[in-house]
Amino acid sequence: MTAKKPFSEWDQSRKEKHISYDQQHFSVLGCKLPRETADAFRVYCKAQGKTVSGTLSEFVKACLSENGD
Repeated sequence: MTAKKPFSEWDQSRKEKHISYDQQHFSVLGCKLPRETADAFRVYCKAQGKTVSGTLSEFVKACLSENGD
């Protein structure tokens, strides 16, 4: 089995298709936080063995499932 190439090694056509798919199917949510709060959250996530993005994504899904959405 061959290992997957990192995104930086993809050919240009494959990168463009991937970016196009993401633009059509995903949205980025963001919020402004004091730097010390953001840094503390990054430390928290790392201690949990998770990424900031993954942790926030789980939270959003949990909020929506609580409300039956």
